Amino acid sequence: MWVWQGAIVTGVDFSPVAITEAKKLSHETGFPAEFIEADVCDLPGRLSGKFDIAVNYFGVLPWIPNLEKWAREIARTLKRGGFFYLADCHPVALSMEVTGDAMIPQPVSAYFGDGTPARYESSGTYAAPEAKTHHNVTYQWQHSMQEIIGSIIEA
Repeated sequence: MWVWQGAIVTGVDFSPVAITEAKKLSHETGFPAEFIEADVCDLPGRLSGKFDIAVNYFGVLPWIPNLEKWAREIARTLKRGGFFYLADCHPVALSMEVTGDAMIPQPVSAYFGDGTPARYESSGTYAAPEAKTHHNVTYQWQHSMQEIIGSIIEA
């Protein structure tokens, strides 16, 4: 991790629970970091300064309705010569699912989204499917590879 090499780290998440857990983990490990509760598409006024590196890690993209705004915020926060690191699965994986006794993923939704989010309702989490949860409806957007890369290039 870059923090082990002396990086000054700032994390952003829209979830107050995630921010609380990140602060707790930062304290427990002794690695200092600042955490900001905010929508990554609405950072002006919440996040100032410029950064050498911006990181988007697995699972962020389906939560973002407006990739153009997301990419502009990334570009705005990067120093000249900085870089953006994006790690995620290929978006076609979001349109596939293994169901029932099948061993091979089958298409369950369109690869090319129409801008309308898919509505999902389920309890638990991906890490703990049996966990008791309360707010069980989520909305996710399907973005094609062209939309993702195109918005980054445009920004």
